[in-house]
Formats: sequence, C-alpha cells, structure tokens
Amino acid sequence: MFDRELPDADVVISQPLWPAYLTAERLAAVKNLRLAITAGIGSDHVDLDGATTGGVTVAEVTYRTASASPSTS
Repeated sequence: MFDRELPDADVVISQPLWPAYLTAERLAAVKNLRLAITAGIGSDHVDLDGATTGGVTVAEVTYRTASASPSTS
C-alpha cells in the first residue's frame, strides 16, 4: 500500500522500519513529496542524500511514536 500511495504524497510521516524505508529510489519516484517527518528517534530510514537531491525536507519529531490521548482532569 505504501508504494501505491507514495507517488501522490506531499508529506510522509513514518517511523523507523514502518511503513517502509524512504530509499533514494522511492524518493526519486515521487514528484510532489516535500516533507518527510520521522516520528521517533533517528532518520536512518530516510535516504538523506536522496531527500536533498529531491528537495525533500526531513524533520524528526522525537518521543512521539505512541498514541496520545487527551488528559481529563
């Protein structure tokens, strides 16, 4: 499903090993992608050279791999 939807994506939010690595080949195949957000520590699942070549910004949001629910007081 990831490879089927990726060509139309503007933004991808992923975490290490899920849903897939953003390889140089995948990044070269997407024309609209401008932002790859990694939810968690590390961005080694995104080919940074491929992202730079394709004009894709890679951002890391640490400590956000678990679902959060609103607190009720």
